[in-house]
Amino acid sequence: MTHFIRELTFIMNNMNVYIKSFTLAEKARGHLARNGFRCIIERTSGGGKGCGFNLRIWVSGREAAAEVCALLGQMGIACDIPR
Repeated sequence: MTHFIRELTFIMNNMNVYIKSFTLAEKARGHLARNGFRCIIERTSGGGKGCGFNLRIWVSGREAAAEVCALLGQMGIACDIPR
């Protein structure tokens, strides 16, 4: 099963990935941490549509962001780096 990320943004050296499920966000955080990426989970409000979770990942450029997307892809989470 592929999980699609609704929103992927870069703010300075942060890569923010919106994931709807806390369980999936926690699994992604653990997988990324085991591979050397520092990240945290933040709860977000969905504006009346429930809540979601923002996975904030500290990256050092587009190459690291591409590696993060590849690692998330191993878990069935699809992401795309904005151009």
